[in-house]
Amino acid sequence: MFWDATLSSDGGYNRAGAGTLPGWKRMPQLYQGWMGWRGTMTRRPSDARIMQELDKIPTGGPLMVDVESVPVIVGEYQVWLKATLANVISGRESLRSLAEFIARERADLQRGWYGNQIAPIVPWWSKWNNDRQRRKNDELKRSGLFDVWPGSHDGFYWGKTSNEAPMHPEEFEELVMAAKDEYSRLEYTGKIYPYIWHRYNPPHTPHKVNLELGERAFRRAIQFLHDTFGEVVVWGTRQDDPDDEDAWWRKVCKEFV
Repeated sequence: MFWDATLSSDGGYNRAGAGTLPGWKRMPQLYQGWMGWRGTMTRRPSDARIMQELDKIPTGGPLMVDVESVPVIVGEYQVWLKATLANVISGRESLRSLAEFIARERADLQRGWYGNQIAPIVPWWSKWNNDRQRRKNDELKRSGLFDVWPGSHDGFYWGKTSNEAPMHPEEFEELVMAAKDEYSRLEYTGKIYPYIWHRYNPPHTPHKVNLELGERAFRRAIQFLHDTFGEVVVWGTRQDDPDDEDAWWRKVCKEFV
């Protein structure tokens, strides 16, 4: 059970005093912005700049590397960079080079990539849409990036269904199992770290911003993810008061210590 303090009030895991969940391990992070890797760049930062961040990370254990803006599939939607063939080739090479550098300089860390590596398979989407997602995943597998990123840090945040309504717990679990099936289809042998938040995912929030799941749904989601993948990573932001002992979501997390 891990706590991801990337956006805690004190600035994240690699900054002193970041918020914690008692009894939960912190998830070490190498965040794109901290490395000076701007969203308009496909080329990774220098070795020296990356080492500045790696040196702040304790010895051993998993490492979450958050690089989300680099396109890795031609035609894939990106906010900053168009997924042209040239950008995809450069982006893949940079991510491969970054993984190889981490493996060489910090062999004690179990590197994993958080980002857009596995396109989601959503049960209530059309067959055409999901087939398209599978083709993207097949293309990424052929690229060889799975081989250098043996860990997958994947966001399983609650969203909305096809009728714009908030997910029911059964629908959330259906979505999780669809993802697990896709990992199996891809013959992915790495470690999967599922992320959960006690709020709805901002891009898919129904009704109002920052809608909370509630205690029963959050508790059920943590248990289901742990039962399915053997791990859970709870994510938090500055607005979540990560050091507030009375926060309801912290009390739920303490039940799993």
